[in-house]
Amino acid sequence: MNSSNESLTGKTNASRLFVAVALPTDQRRKLEEYTSRLRERSPKCRAAWVRPENFHLTLRFLGDTPMDQVTKIGQVLDEAVSNVHVFNLSIARTGTFNSGRSNVVLWIGFAGDLEILNSVKAGVDLGLAKFNIKQERVRFNPHLTIARIRDADNCGALIQAHKNAEIKQFDFDVRELLLIKGDLDPNGARYSVVHRSPFTAKLQ
Repeated sequence: MNSSNESLTGKTNASRLFVAVALPTDQRRKLEEYTSRLRERSPKCRAAWVRPENFHLTLRFLGDTPMDQVTKIGQVLDEAVSNVHVFNLSIARTGTFNSGRSNVVLWIGFAGDLEILNSVKAGVDLGLAKFNIKQERVRFNPHLTIARIRDADNCGALIQAHKNAEIKQFDFDVRELLLIKGDLDPNGARYSVVHRSPFTAKLQ
């Protein structure tokens, strides 16, 4: 790979890309059961709920990126995980982010091999720096979004129920890093994997 700095910016044939870890089907199903119970508590609450097939843990959001750069980005991801072995994460906690005056994000946090996850994240960031992609300013907080509340003033009971929930912990193996393309359709976001970087190092 060229060691000089390059740029991935541009709008020609661009798509919204991000780097993420996906959840296995069984874990997505368990989270779907949890979110269904939440929705039943406040059916009138205005919220955009993430579809279970879209549950993921984002490591880096790239934004609008030319699709002809996918191969180069894939090489960065492959290099970042070249010494990474399969590791374990677990669903651990619930939380919220405030997004504007009346918008709230509901999220699920992780525990487990977070040192390995943070190392993977650092490797991805270092590799992407070669392409003049700005570093994210916020501290990395491993989580997945389950809903975006659009009217927090009328959803207090649901928000509090999520904050107080004692979610059952369950773990899963993380076996690969994904580069994902996001498209919007009338039914919400639709994601497709455009590159996979498997973890192939042997556990010492």
